[in-house]
Formats: sequence, C-alpha cells, structure tokens
Amino acid sequence: MMKMPNQKQDTEITDIVEMVRNGKVYQPVPEQEANFDAGFTPAPHVWKNVREVWIEGKKYIAYS
Repeated sequence: MMKMPNQKQDTEITDIVEMVRNGKVYQPVPEQEANFDAGFTPAPHVWKNVREVWIEGKKYIAYS
C-alpha cells in the first residue's frame, strides 16, 4: 500500500524553505495591535476646557 504524503507538512516545509531563501517576510502591524500584544494600554486622555465661545447665542466649549 502506498502512503499519501502529508500535504500540510509539505506546505509548512515549503514555507520555511521560502523564508530561508528570501529572508523574513515583513508585514506591518498596526500600532494598537502591537500595544495590545505587548500588554500596554495607554492612559486615558484627560480633556481640559480651554475656553467658552458664544456664537449666535449658543455656547460652545473648546476642549484640548
């Protein structure tokens, strides 16, 4: 009885050989994903009222 080759293993070996020949495959990672993977969560931004502006009788607050 003839054995069938393991296609998954052959594919993985082919991928590794390709990486060795061509160098590491670089794919950029979004900043948010990289921070999450590193366990880093930035502190929440604290909004500050810069000034109040009245335009046509309506009060608007400028934040920073």
